[in-house]
Amino acid sequence: MTGGALDAAALVLPLAMGVALSPFPVVGAILVLSGPRATTAGPAFAAGFVAGLAALTALAVALLDGAGQSAGPLANLIRLGAGLGLLAAAAAKWRGRPRGGAAAPVPGWMAALGEARPLRAFGIGAALGGINPKNIAFAAGAAGSIAGLGLTGRGAAGPALAFVLLGSASVLAATAARLVAGKAATRGLDAARAFMIENGPVILAVVFSILGVKLAGEGLAGLLQ
Repeated sequence: MTGGALDAAALVLPLAMGVALSPFPVVGAILVLSGPRATTAGPAFAAGFVAGLAALTALAVALLDGAGQSAGPLANLIRLGAGLGLLAAAAAKWRGRPRGGAAAPVPGWMAALGEARPLRAFGIGAALGGINPKNIAFAAGAAGSIAGLGLTGRGAAGPALAFVLLGSASVLAATAARLVAGKAATRGLDAARAFMIENGPVILAVVFSILGVKLAGEGLAGLLQ
């Protein structure tokens, strides 16, 4: 990557970590990897998540790429909006966090992931990667950061790919651990799942607050220049 692309990759790194730390995809991956079809449905879920996040990121970058001369101001508006949205989400997560040692409830559809066949696992992974509102905010922020440095076309591809791969790191790591270590990885994955379920809302509140301030500040500074 060129110098500008490396600068953009550095800007999207915190946003990618926000995607990677989201508990639902990680918990979903671990549930699939704990099921009877772990070696087929697990990789399918991971592939779906990567594909969904990649499609979302490509769309966000393409929209800004086609904005022409208005891409700069639009990128700053997107970053400001995404930042404010994340700050609102952080407040909601903090208010709704479990108290008294209670764990956050797991949706029924997610609890059934352990029995998912590969095609269904792929579809759910793609949905969690591509139409998750939190990922939409992060991808919009990443696209804004890339466009803010004047990168378009092929120049934007490297930072966008870095965002997708780093954002998928937790799901890919869980899948690789299960495929390489087999059932020996089950205890560690179960511990990670329990931790994410219990602490996920607080983790997200902190991550959303930090990244929300970052994006809102960058967007506002860009608009005031």
